Amino acid sequence: MSAGAGRDWGVPDSHISDGARSRSGYRINKMCISLTKAANREAFKADEEGYMARFGLNDEERRAVRERNWLRLTELGGNVYFLMKIGACVAAPAAARAAKNSRVNSAFERRKKREFSPALYGRSLRCVALPAA
Repeated sequence: MSAGAGRDWGVPDSHISDGARSRSGYRINKMCISLTKAANREAFKADEEGYMARFGLNDEERRAVRERNWLRLTELGGNVYFLMKIGACVAAPAAARAAKNSRVNSAFERRKKREFSPALYGRSLRCVALPAA
């Protein structure tokens, strides 16, 4: 039985982050938060298996990290904000991460390119100021 099983209130693919699940994800989260340091990111990229071993990840946790199975990592207790550090470290764009979990389809990709293209606005989207509330 996986960590936190039965405490997800019947919502498919939703893993409630409660105390028990957080405790079970301690090793994953500790490894992820370590990736805030540049030296650790380089060490992870150079030897993922060795880096995971440093934090005592078990076989199931290692498999989920290797496969970049974000949904499984949350089920195992990984904090979604900490897990993003792995994605950033290995340069997995958000769309690629979501695609691994079958959440992005080609129609969405076409719409995203059409509606959010910087060329549409004539400048980088990061330069667009939001109106004051």
